[in-house]
Amino acid sequence: MDFPYFEFPLVGNRYLIAFIATLHVLVNHSAAIGGSLLVVLAEREAIRLGSSDWDDLAYRLARLFFLLTTTVGALSGVGIWFSVMVAAPAGIAAMLHIFFWAWFVEWFVFIAEVAMVLGYFLSWRTFSDRRRHLQLGWAYVLTSFLTLAIITGILGAMLTPGAWLSERAFWGAFFNPSYGPQLVFRTGLALALAGCLGLLLMRWVAPPSLLVPFQRLCGRFLLAAVPLMGLGGCWYLMVLPDRMRALLPTALMTTRFADWSALAGVLHALVCLALFGLGLACLRLGRAAPRAVVWLTGFALVMLLGHFERAREFVRKPFLIPGYMYANGIRVADVPRLNREGLLTHTRWTGIKRPEPGQERAAGQALFRLQCASCHTVAGPNGLAVRLSGQSPQGIHAFLGVQHQVHPFMPPFVGTEAEKHALAGYLSSLRQSPERDARVPGRTLP
Repeated sequence: MDFPYFEFPLVGNRYLIAFIATLHVLVNHSAAIGGSLLVVLAEREAIRLGSSDWDDLAYRLARLFFLLTTTVGALSGVGIWFSVMVAAPAGIAAMLHIFFWAWFVEWFVFIAEVAMVLGYFLSWRTFSDRRRHLQLGWAYVLTSFLTLAIITGILGAMLTPGAWLSERAFWGAFFNPSYGPQLVFRTGLALALAGCLGLLLMRWVAPPSLLVPFQRLCGRFLLAAVPLMGLGGCWYLMVLPDRMRALLPTALMTTRFADWSALAGVLHALVCLALFGLGLACLRLGRAAPRAVVWLTGFALVMLLGHFERAREFVRKPFLIPGYMYANGIRVADVPRLNREGLLTHTRWTGIKRPEPGQERAAGQALFRLQCASCHTVAGPNGLAVRLSGQSPQGIHAFLGVQHQVHPFMPPFVGTEAEKHALAGYLSSLRQSPERDARVPGRTLP
């Protein structure tokens, strides 16, 4: 616990990271990975047919994707690093320790990707040999996919570290059990997002004569995406450990609606069927697909992306790295020592080493930030002020001792008995007023 702690009380640490990361994935998958391929294939059509219309269409798409990836994509990527470093420093430190060389290589690949998109777009009107320019485009597609391939290994290790837990070997962590299925699924997802984005933009980038041909190109993306997403999703479920599969109902539908988790699977299947149906319609229709259908399908796909990312993050709870580090940054191996000696004793930035008389509330607040704030806020998203309504101080203290048994997705309390009393006292002070408690019957702990 050697890092200072920063709290984002209005939105919550995890929601801040989730929003920035999902935005980055949305832009990166659609405009960079899938979008680069869409632009290159459009330019290839221009060269094959000798069509200036196809060339103008590809150029307009390249300009839009260039702007998206170099602004929103790049800034949200930096935002992920910033938010994670201040909200989960122990976790990012561990990942850097494990994957230093992978991230080192990924940064060079990212720089190459930026150089490729800059060269590809800015040289569009100056390249005399169009086939050479197309080769530059294929290099851009390759670097975009390499970025995905590297990051997928790191993300997968945070879900299924596999042999790394026993061997501490880099390649065992990188080529972890969920690496293959996640790469297949994300490749399909990138194609689907690029296809939908192309359909949404085609009335602005394509001349009337190319609406149907370009729509067919986007339709092929959708038809190729659905089998990859289906295969990757099923493979993903097969490699998840039993403990994670047991958390899927909650991950898909939250604790309150966990019994309805089968509905989430049905909705995911319906989105894939809608994508496949839209792809077939794009190939068969002799006119532009209805805008409402395209917008609704695209919106459903974005919701599926967000839901997938939430479920992927949730099923690894209570861990940040399963078997190695809990979601609050406490290493599993350190728990016995911290339970004996105290958590506050081993923190440098709280200013409190133990719950001394008169400092119980300050100690409890420090323990809340160290153990709870990675997932909870006081009064914001997933706030404890409402969840603790109607709970007695004794009940809160008792729950801290069994929280991991009651809710397996919660880390166990770590610290001495005195620290547990201090945290229970602080949590008790967060409860809503008795008058409001009376208006919220049946509230239970998270």
